[in-house]
Amino acid sequence: MTRVRLVVMALTLLASRAAAQASEFGTRALGLPVQALSARAQGMGGGAAMFDPENGLNPAAIWLTQRGTATFSVRQFWRTSENPFGTASGNDTQFPLVMVSGPIGPRWDFGISVSAYTDRTFALALRDTFSIRDAPVEVNDTIISKGGVNDIQGAVAFTVSRNFAVGIGLHVLTGTNRFEYRRTFSDSTYVPVRVKNELSFSGGAISAGFSAEPIKRVRLAGMVRWDSDLGFYKDSTKLNEIPMPLTFAAGIQVAAGDRLTLAGHGLYRNWSVADESIKARGGLGADNAAEGTFGLEWTRSARKPYKFPLRAGVRYAQLPYPVVTGSSGTELQLSLGTGFRFTNNRGSVDFAIERAWRDDGAAFKEKTFMFTFGVGIRP
Repeated sequence: MTRVRLVVMALTLLASRAAAQASEFGTRALGLPVQALSARAQGMGGGAAMFDPENGLNPAAIWLTQRGTATFSVRQFWRTSENPFGTASGNDTQFPLVMVSGPIGPRWDFGISVSAYTDRTFALALRDTFSIRDAPVEVNDTIISKGGVNDIQGAVAFTVSRNFAVGIGLHVLTGTNRFEYRRTFSDSTYVPVRVKNELSFSGGAISAGFSAEPIKRVRLAGMVRWDSDLGFYKDSTKLNEIPMPLTFAAGIQVAAGDRLTLAGHGLYRNWSVADESIKARGGLGADNAAEGTFGLEWTRSARKPYKFPLRAGVRYAQLPYPVVTGSSGTELQLSLGTGFRFTNNRGSVDFAIERAWRDDGAAFKEKTFMFTFGVGIRP
């Protein structure tokens, strides 16, 4: 427990004062929420996520799966972070989504996905001077965090009619967070300090959704998700738990002609339910967070819609965890994408490039360039 408190105390004291080598917006609480989307949906700014069967957001979306499908995506980040203490650049790689789906009967479809939920991988550094035995001593502190929370989902969708389907998903939240705290002294007579610790997470959730086509060329979708409290453990000992939010989302997709598709959704999570719990552990709390997305896909040929279509999108989101007291983080993201299918549509490759700007309304800013690559196999 002493080691855990030391790491938590160090995170609380240093996170708002240090220059980050990864996302400075992922240093608080559970970290930075991850967009666990396919490369196609990323290219549309997330606008197609409620309708694309290769995404895990809406369990009812898998009713559009026509054959067994396995998909995998990887995202590469290049970012520059700014704060009152300096500027730092960094890069990292995420594997946001792996999914297998397919029909299991005339009206039933299934899907299994493993995705990232939050990411808390970062490195923070601080140089300061303390008085030890009435003499000033310069110290260098470093905090390294690796890990986050993952979401494992099993979902089924039932086709009620040709134009309406419902779905339900069961989720297991798991993951680890490995911390390392280092302190070195300018005076070599002091022994360097190094503390390592690992926390694990465990929780569950259930989601339900629908997808409907009330009129020709227009689809509507809705989703709600309830998460249980997320417990965190050291070894096999439960230390405490954090309340998790309810999630609500609704979307619309319009086929505006034979070659143009427009799609978007709004999503809301009441992260404030975790506010008291996070503050009780020395954090800065949590705020409710909403996001809105809009995207389009334009195909060059109506006869070959999967041959290098043009995708574009925009996403605006609020971030749940303030970086410093009184701040409120936001994110604006622009996306472009394309892709193609081959071997009679049995294989697919999709790409997306994105540019994101994060801002806490005070002095913390971040610019990020992202590249997403996705592969699909339909045997």
